[in-house]
Amino acid sequence: ESTQAARKVAPAHLGLRLRILSCFIRSIRAANTFPLTVRTIFECLYSPTSNARLKLAGMEYTIWTLQHASQGQLDQMGPIVLGGLRKFLEQHRGPSHDASSIRMRQFAYEAISELGRRRPQVISGDVGIVSQMMRMITTEDEQVKVSAMEAMRLLSSAYSSTGAEVKRKLEQMLTLMLTSPEVSLRLLAIQWANSVFSLEEFHGLYLCIVATGDESLQVVEEANKLLKWKRLREATRQGQIATEQLVSYLLSQNPKLKTADGLQSIHTNVIKNMIKAIRFTRTGELESGLDINLSYTPLICCALQSKE
Repeated sequence: ESTQAARKVAPAHLGLRLRILSCFIRSIRAANTFPLTVRTIFECLYSPTSNARLKLAGMEYTIWTLQHASQGQLDQMGPIVLGGLRKFLEQHRGPSHDASSIRMRQFAYEAISELGRRRPQVISGDVGIVSQMMRMITTEDEQVKVSAMEAMRLLSSAYSSTGAEVKRKLEQMLTLMLTSPEVSLRLLAIQWANSVFSLEEFHGLYLCIVATGDESLQVVEEANKLLKWKRLREATRQGQIATEQLVSYLLSQNPKLKTADGLQSIHTNVIKNMIKAIRFTRTGELESGLDINLSYTPLICCALQSKE
């Protein structure tokens, strides 16, 4: 027993651990030594002997590792590190005026977006991380919220080529977010919709059109900026989109469009931009020389009957 006790190595002093970690943060090799990388990260973040400075350095090392680890290393460590970061955010929820706590949460959001950038498949199979981060943003300190929203914008690209089932869940989530009382969530909803869904999937276009009737000028301006009319016309000209498909989608998403009374309850900007979308797809079809039925305009007919 005395021999075993003698062989035990006591943890290094915190000051020494910080020095060692500062060297790791400049080392490519230190970012590529799985599983020791994960053990080091978790030791910094969750060890009972860790402190605020070591946790902050551990977050920096996490980001360094995610930026410089090889693809093979990321495939192994990605899900484990992601789980640890989500756990960290959950355990340190709520606004804080402590500078180190604010910086650690900023780093955590940044690390998740970096992982999504480099290995999107680690993130994109699960919409739970999106739901969790969206929910947390509403309670974050203003300084953290800025970083979190930027991280969320970057993370959206990880879901652009995901499967149909995940996109279906995202569609439901983003549609619900657009009704949130939080302006920040409504902004993220249209930014994500524009990034995740292709033009021919229509949902990004639809949510941006709906957002042009938002009560917040900031949301309206962002929606107008995201509506790329020339791209819509070009996609139609190339045969990727058909006006009939667009009109059918708009009517299926909002049954109120089918009646004059229903149209009266929809914001004028929304109706105008729906008609504008149809006009650009029609123009694209005419430019391509397609044989189209020019009289097929049920949405426009309803709008003309109910709007001045």
